Amino acid sequence: MAVFDWTPTTYPAVLDGWAPQVDLTHDVMASHPNSLASAVYAIETKLGIDNAIVSNVGGIQFDPAGKAANPGGPNEPTVWADNSGGPGFPLQYTDDLGNTYNLSLGSFIGFNYAHGGLVVVGDLCYVAGADTLGIATALAPGNACRGMVINTTGAVATVLYGGEVQNGAWALTSGASYYLGAAGAFVLAGGLPGARVLVQEIGFARNATTLVFRPTIVSGL
Repeated sequence: MAVFDWTPTTYPAVLDGWAPQVDLTHDVMASHPNSLASAVYAIETKLGIDNAIVSNVGGIQFDPAGKAANPGGPNEPTVWADNSGGPGFPLQYTDDLGNTYNLSLGSFIGFNYAHGGLVVVGDLCYVAGADTLGIATALAPGNACRGMVINTTGAVATVLYGGEVQNGAWALTSGASYYLGAAGAFVLAGGLPGARVLVQEIGFARNATTLVFRPTIVSGL
């Protein structure tokens, strides 16, 4: 490592490794502004790295303390931990459009379905044509549920095929099975339409606000 000469008034005394030289300067290791250590520090500062939280690296951010909401800026894809609830800090991903997905739910997601205003977030849907959606209904056997709409951006929808979906407004019965209703929604068995209609189990409730979403083979009554 290089050794640089400094006058006693221009460096911290704790860095003094030797007694003053004949010319009254001190030899100090790796303390010169142009030293390798200073260069590395400058690079870390430029990258936003401080040896604890890594941020602004490839548009992905990590924070060990978690956040209550997406910490990323506009149009910045972000991976983050949600500390607003519990149990645990679920890992989240927010895309450049601001859509957030819970990565801990093990979901299977499909993108870029056209919907033409026919569906909204929360609707059970079926494939009505090439990459297009319609509302699934227990009254039409050809319109069995193939997924759940979890996001819409303009005329494009994102569809959950299987996994888990959460909604704080739900009051589900834990362990109960839910079925396809008549208007793009899921219902308990007691709320199914009358005879001679499509019967399709949508999934079961893991708790009051979480549906394990896994549509089954349909049958008829």
